[in-house]
Amino acid sequence: MLAALDDLDVLFCPNANVPPLGSNAHQTVVMIHHVGTEHGHSSIQRAYRRIAIPSGVQYADKVVTVSEFSKKKIVEELQIDESNVHVIYNGVDDIFFNDVKETNIDLPDDFILFVGSTDERKNLSRLLAAYKQLNSDIELVVVGAQNGIAFGKEQVDRSEIINLGYVSERELRYIYEQATLLAYPSLYEGFGLPPVEAAACGTPVLTSNVSAIPEIMGEAAEYVDPLDVTSIRNGLDIIHDPERLTELSRKGKKQAKKYTWEKATKRLMKVFNQSTR
Repeated sequence: MLAALDDLDVLFCPNANVPPLGSNAHQTVVMIHHVGTEHGHSSIQRAYRRIAIPSGVQYADKVVTVSEFSKKKIVEELQIDESNVHVIYNGVDDIFFNDVKETNIDLPDDFILFVGSTDERKNLSRLLAAYKQLNSDIELVVVGAQNGIAFGKEQVDRSEIINLGYVSERELRYIYEQATLLAYPSLYEGFGLPPVEAAACGTPVLTSNVSAIPEIMGEAAEYVDPLDVTSIRNGLDIIHDPERLTELSRKGKKQAKKYTWEKATKRLMKVFNQSTR
C-alpha cells in the first residue's frame, strides 16, 4: 500500500520482512542473511524467521544474500531459482582499517578475544572449555551484547574470563588491535563479521571450518572443528607460534580489503537497476 502510494520502483526489505502483498507496480528485493533457524537465536527469533523467511521469498522478485554458502542453502531449502538469488558480501566499516586513539578500557598485556552475543551458536561454551585446557597464563576477554530475549542465552561460567559486555565501535577497534588472537568458533554463520573486522585490524584469527566462514576468510585464518573442544584447544596453541601469528596478520589484512561497504553498495545498486528493467 505505502509502496504504491510513494510510486516506488523497488521496495528493498533488509531483514526478510516483505509485506504479504504482491504488486505489479514495483519490484521487491529481499535480503536474507542465512536460513539456519535451527542454529541459535532466541525462541522468539527462531519462530519469526521460520515464518518471515519463506513468506518473504514468496512475495519477492529477487533475493540478496551475503555468501555463496547462504545462496546454496536458500536455493535448497526454499526451492527457488538460483538465478533470482544474488550474492553481495557484507562490508567492514572504515574504522577497522584505520588507527584509533587509546581508550579508557583496561586490557591485559596478552589476551585471546571472543566477540559475540550470548547466542549458543557463537559457541562460547566450547571455547571456554578449550581455553581452560591451555597451558598458558593468557587471559580470555569476551565482548558482546548479552540480550537473552534477542539472542538466546548460552549458559557459561564467566568467572574465569574478562567480560566487557557491549562496547562502542571505536572501543572494539582498539580491543581488536590489542588482542593476541581472535577466537571465533561459531557453529553457523551466513557471513561472519568479527573475523573480517579483526583481520582488518591486523589481528590473527582462529575460527570455524564450517558454514560460510572458510569462504569469507580463505587462507587468512586458522581453522578448527567448532564441535570438538580438543580441536579448538589445539588451534589456540598458535599463541605460542609468533611466525604463524605474523603470517595470519599479513594475510588477514589483505583478505579484509575484499569486503567494503562501497563494493557492497555498488553491487546492491546493480541488482536494483536490473530489477527496474
